[in-house]
Amino acid sequence: MNRFLKPWWIFLYILFWLRFAFGKIGSVFSSGNLDNLDTTVLVNEWDTLNTVFDEVSSGLTPLKLKRFLKKNPEIISTLQPWSYIFSWDYSFGEFFEFLDAWPQVKYASVTLLEGRSMYDMDAALTRKEYIYEWEYKEFVQNELIISKYSNKYEFLELAAQDGDLVSLEWYLYPDTYFIDASKDFIDQLVFLQLESFNNKVWIPNKDAIISFNDTLSSRGIDTSVTFYEMIILASIIEKEERVNENKVKIASVFLNRLVSGMRIDADISLCYGLETPYDECTPSVIGANVSDASNIYNTRAVGWLTPTPIANIHVSSLEWLLSAKASSNFFYLHDDKGGIHLAEDLSWHNVNKSKYIK
Repeated sequence: MNRFLKPWWIFLYILFWLRFAFGKIGSVFSSGNLDNLDTTVLVNEWDTLNTVFDEVSSGLTPLKLKRFLKKNPEIISTLQPWSYIFSWDYSFGEFFEFLDAWPQVKYASVTLLEGRSMYDMDAALTRKEYIYEWEYKEFVQNELIISKYSNKYEFLELAAQDGDLVSLEWYLYPDTYFIDASKDFIDQLVFLQLESFNNKVWIPNKDAIISFNDTLSSRGIDTSVTFYEMIILASIIEKEERVNENKVKIASVFLNRLVSGMRIDADISLCYGLETPYDECTPSVIGANVSDASNIYNTRAVGWLTPTPIANIHVSSLEWLLSAKASSNFFYLHDDKGGIHLAEDLSWHNVNKSKYIK
């Protein structure tokens, strides 16, 4: 046999490898996978499949998806307007079957706001008929449910060690959640809220939380608080101040009061002791109960902190507490436009009252 291929053998050789190469390329475009897909795509009624392609893919994947669909047009009938939640590994076939089948499952969009108690959340969920009255409250205080999660999250283990894990309420992060209405509603919601607290509050701030007392000492603030007491303080800050930039000022005032042995004197705290949603705890209700020393959440009548936090917290309230620095201010008030006015002593505070409270 000749050392060199005849011309027609060369032609067949090249043809073979071209067919092999194009065959491999063709298989890439006709099949494939979307790995570790974790995104939510909102499809409006005027959108097309391109909307989904742009949201879930990168590189050549849109072209791959489109070629796959062109070869398999029967796999999807219509694209329904919906919030499509992708969180898995999908073959292209599974991906399109998922798009086609999704609207058969109804997901409830639940938004829980910061600065709310379990009474607020229970009332809100009851109004929307997701639960029966007091179901949420009873669930988050259930010992078996608390035990179920106590070893799953480090922040709950810490609270349990200090003897403060009597409810999950304070660790249920306010956010918007998508809940499968065909399954256990409260169990899903509580799990997602704890996950959010872990990911948005605990993990980013863990080191600062653990070293907080040393940080206070380095800033000239002579007091120490447990993690649970930090959540209590953050919850009071959450209810007392809506403007994020002012929260660090409120935090410094509260820390000064604790150091000096003063009462916290946050009127809103007594509402939690009334076991009523905050939207029902109006200024007139607060005024009628502000002298009630039997209410252990009334910080105008009872010293130190409230026995528990008084509301869920947004991460910003804890972060501003962590940022608190030494100051000479012990008093504050808000004017009718929401502006905050600080004072070092009572006489200065009274001057602010005469100037800003009409």
